[in-house]
Amino acid sequence: MLSALGCAITEAVGVLMIAHHKNQETPQAFAFYGLSLLTMITGVATLFDFTPMALADIGISIIGGIGYALASAMVIIAFQRGKLSAVSSIQYSQLLWGLLLGYIIWGEKPDALAILGGIIVVCAGLCLIRLKHD
Repeated sequence: MLSALGCAITEAVGVLMIAHHKNQETPQAFAFYGLSLLTMITGVATLFDFTPMALADIGISIIGGIGYALASAMVIIAFQRGKLSAVSSIQYSQLLWGLLLGYIIWGEKPDALAILGGIIVVCAGLCLIRLKHD
């Protein structure tokens, strides 16, 4: 739970930094800083529990990393070029995609508290965006 909260806070701070500094930095710089921070944090975590990956897993990891880097760059460009309220609203679809893919791929069914939490996060975020732009 703390990992998920930490990720959400980090993502929110990153979006605010992009919105505030979008005229001073390139999308590549934002992607580099974010991915570098992620690499450092996960690198430290491996110091305590390192298990070498199988060769097939390394290939999957590389493909996933490239996909993540490209997706991050596209989100950063969207926040730089688009209206913050429009892009943020679309970002909330991640909750729905996560639920859908989690169910399709792993058969996960969210419990009532997870659904309630998602609804609260989406409503609070959309209210903040609306208040800020009204």
